Order: sequence, then structure tokens, then C-alpha cells
Amino acid sequence: MNAAEFDPQTPEEPKPEPELELVPPPKQVAFDERRPWPLGLPAAHEVLQAITALAEVDEPLQAAHLRVLSMLPEHLYDAARTSLAGAEDPVAAATASAWRVLVAVERSNLALGVDHASLQALIDEGVEARETLLAAGYFALDGGASADELMAALGEAIEQLARLAAFKAKPRPERTGTDTRLLSFGAAADPEAVRGRPLRWVFAATMLFTAAFHLVGIVGQQAPAPWVVVGDVDRGRAFVAPGSAAADDASLKTFLSQLEAQGLSATKAATGEWVLQRRQAAP
Repeated sequence: MNAAEFDPQTPEEPKPEPELELVPPPKQVAFDERRPWPLGLPAAHEVLQAITALAEVDEPLQAAHLRVLSMLPEHLYDAARTSLAGAEDPVAAATASAWRVLVAVERSNLALGVDHASLQALIDEGVEARETLLAAGYFALDGGASADELMAALGEAIEQLARLAAFKAKPRPERTGTDTRLLSFGAAADPEAVRGRPLRWVFAATMLFTAAFHLVGIVGQQAPAPWVVVGDVDRGRAFVAPGSAAADDASLKTFLSQLEAQGLSATKAATGEWVLQRRQAAP
């Protein structure tokens, strides 16, 4: 035996196990069924996260979500990414609003209760979003042709929400036992209805005259203007957009001067679009 055999071996210290990093679960974008429709819609920021695949969509919303995604052109995806990166973009906000309107229509048949104020606010939100997206389409490479399906679906959804709001707001007539009447063929006409017939004929004639007047105006209308205003200066945003193939720099300068005379000022944004604002009156 040598001396090395009698030396005690130093035990090896156990190596600490590597710490496991906890990965947070992906955010779920869902429709809150506990709140009256359409209050349960996700917020615009959550919608943009779902559009850019930064959040998962709950199972009941996946079909409607994929349908909306199939109609979004690439420039709206770019606007959503830009907004999530920290730069405010009205086109991204309009894209989220369009998603909310289209998904709300999909969920309307399952609504157990309706909040009338939020329904009207959603209709206004959809109208403003459609105006903004139409204006953004003028500055897209394809002139907005890639968003035609989205614009058509959004317009139909807004009309459906408006019909639903009108139906819900219509009061039901109260029925009492004394108001119940038996109707029979050949019964005498109601005197109130007879007196109201001339008024209805006058109203119908007025409507026909107005329609004919507008029809003559449309037929005799000249060629479309080279430049038009899209949006509302006092509610939301308004843009100067080409109205026909005759749009050029000379006609744009003339159009902007006409707007100046009407108290509007046009500012060219970094994206190249002319944004309109109402000029403040001097104190």
C-alpha cells in the first residue's frame, strides 16, 4: 500500500439543478358572456394582439376571428403592428373597431340581454371605422381594392346592428281587456283611419316627388370631382382623397384653396395624406 491509498477522497458537492424559467401562458381574448351584449366584447388593444397573433382567441370566437382575418389586407396588419409597437395609428384603431362590429354581429343571436347605450355606441364606432378604412384605402398600393370584401361585410354588419337597435327601441303596445275588439270582414272602417288617408296620400306624393328630384339631379350630374373629403371634420378624422382619375397636383391645389375659404385647413401627414381640421376663429 502506498500513501495515496490512505488519503480520504473529498466528496463532490452536488451541483444545483438549473432553475426552470416559468413561461407565462398566452393571453386569452374572450367574449365576456356575463355582461349584457355587446358590453362583453374585448377591448381594442386585446383585439390588435389577437390580430397580430400575440394573443390567443377563445374557442367560441375562433370561427368569427378567422373570418375577419381572412378579409384584412396586408396594410391593416401593418397598422396593427405599428400601433402595438407604441405609435398611435387611427387605421389600427379602425381595424380593431371593424373586428368588434363583425364579431358582435356573430354573437348577437346568443345574447341573453342587450345594453342599448353600448349598442348605439358600437354602431357609431363602426361607422367611424368604415370612414377611416375607406380613406386609408385611397393611399394603399391597390387603391383599397383588397379591402372591398371587408368594407362590404362591415357595411352589412352596421346595417344589421342598426335594425336590431331600432327593433329593441320600439316600445310594445299595451294591451288591455277593454281594447280587445273582434274584427270581421265587411265591418265599417275606423273613422280615424279614414281621416288619416288623405295625409298618407300627401306624404306618399311628397316622397315620390323628392325621389324624382334627386334622380334628375343624379342623371344630370357632371363628372365626379377630382378630389373629395372622406370622413367628418367635427367627428373623428377627415381626409382629402382622390375622387376620380382627373386628380392631379393642380386640381388638388385648387381644392385645398376652396377648403381654406370654407374655414378648413389641410395638413400633410407623414404618411402622405392630407388631414383636414377646422380653423379656429381668432379671439
